[in-house]
Amino acid sequence: EDKKYRIAFEPSEKMLAMMKQKSPRKIAQY
Repeated sequence: EDKKYRIAFEPSEKMLAMMKQKSPRKIAQY
């Protein structure tokens, strides 16, 4: 269970990169 929460709250670099490509504005807010 710990791993699930970690992934949910701390997305991997790959996910961040994908999110940046999809919506850079949303990432900027975080």
